Amino acid sequence: MPLSPTRPAPGSEAAEVVAPAVDLVLGAAACCLACVFTNPLEVVKTRLQLQGELQARGTYPQPYRGLVASLAAGARADGLLGLQKGLAASLLYQGLMNGVHFYSTAWRARRASPSSQAAPWSRALWRGHWGPLWGAPLTWGLTSALSTFPGLRRWGLVGGAVGTGRGAPAGSAHPGSETMSRAPAPLLFQVKTQLQAQTVAAMAIGHQHQHQSILDALETIWRQQGLAGLWRGVGGAVPRVMVGSAAQLATFASAKAWVQEQQWLPEDSWLVALAGGMISSVAVAAAMTPFDVVSTRLYNQPVDGAGRGQLYQGLADCLVKMWRQEGPLALYKGLGPAFLRLGPHTTLSMLFWDELQSLVGRGRRQGP
Repeated sequence: MPLSPTRPAPGSEAAEVVAPAVDLVLGAAACCLACVFTNPLEVVKTRLQLQGELQARGTYPQPYRGLVASLAAGARADGLLGLQKGLAASLLYQGLMNGVHFYSTAWRARRASPSSQAAPWSRALWRGHWGPLWGAPLTWGLTSALSTFPGLRRWGLVGGAVGTGRGAPAGSAHPGSETMSRAPAPLLFQVKTQLQAQTVAAMAIGHQHQHQSILDALETIWRQQGLAGLWRGVGGAVPRVMVGSAAQLATFASAKAWVQEQQWLPEDSWLVALAGGMISSVAVAAAMTPFDVVSTRLYNQPVDGAGRGQLYQGLADCLVKMWRQEGPLALYKGLGPAFLRLGPHTTLSMLFWDELQSLVGRGRRQGP
């Protein structure tokens, strides 16, 4: 149920258009700020997904039990800063991927409605005036993942994903944005996963890569796996973002509209978007978590001298082994943190983007 641009966002008359280069920086900064708040949930989710890897339930120690207990256990083992493991890689991933795509979405919105170029586009997207774009972050991930396989572009899958916005035709992404963001994404996500899994020996789960930094992780991956290591785990990441995008795009607009109909909150409050996002996240987490678990396992597994995974050969092999050795519930490890992260992360990204654009606009009006 797409929401139509029936009215301008409050205060848009006085807003100024942000320069494209500035918009790119602001979008990246907004996603990175949101990541600082949600990264501890990502750390806990990663460790829960790796706990008891390929072992029958009840036959292995469980240092991580539930969200709150896992956060406390991680803090005791690694200190409070340990809950931000992998943050640098996460920030690079968010900045390169979602920063470019936030800008690309705003660029498409400007092209779709040139007569309204005074509108603050982050606020328009935030308040739902430009169709079901809440699902854009996951859709952007889909676009970048699919783009790593040139053959899929000929099938029109990438163009359809990019052209999600109202009035934005398929394939109307900003020129070059897809190429800018897609290349480093699989590698950065792999490094993030491996760094977040690392902890002290008493709390260790999954394979421990013992990276000392991002640069050390990149050097190790290149030395052990070569060029193919850049795309390790993509086989699990592609269905993850495809399923997540479909679920989020199908549910957020309706959930947000339902919250507005209840009139529990002011119509233009950011809490409306947050409530709608949390309701939508139920469907997204349920649909995406199995592929998220598989993606984490593929990214974190050790490799042999030839750079081949020692535990799994790919998506199907990982699913079958998990089902047989851990049971079907293993596909939903880390469900709680995944659910609690989805809605707030996108909400915070939109909120920070809106506020940063407002700050830039006020600075321009005040002058030097």
